[in-house]
Amino acid sequence: MIKFLVENLNKKIFELEYPQVLFPECKFSIYVDSICWFCEPNFPIYEFFKFLKEWEDNNLQTDMHYISMETSENPLISFEKIQCEWKISSQWQNFQCDRLITGDELKLSFQDLKKQLS
Repeated sequence: MIKFLVENLNKKIFELEYPQVLFPECKFSIYVDSICWFCEPNFPIYEFFKFLKEWEDNNLQTDMHYISMETSENPLISFEKIQCEWKISSQWQNFQCDRLITGDELKLSFQDLKKQLS
């Protein structure tokens, strides 16, 4: 199972002053089978969510490569299709994940992430 975890996000984005409103960041982690595969304490979650949302809207038809404006180490997070499942990779991953992730797992994780952001 894959899980996205958002921590320390200021959800009162409309109360923030310029320039903080441009950079809503949080601690963001990705767990694969309950093991922390990726963790970044200052992660641009809405930028990442935009990539995920576009990918989901296209029914996960193509690979997804998250290109962050905040780093030159891109793509920062990738989901690459291997037959009917997905391989996850990142420049900042804690370990090489050889386990493939199903589309259903990803969709459930997206739903959970949406709840965390609302």
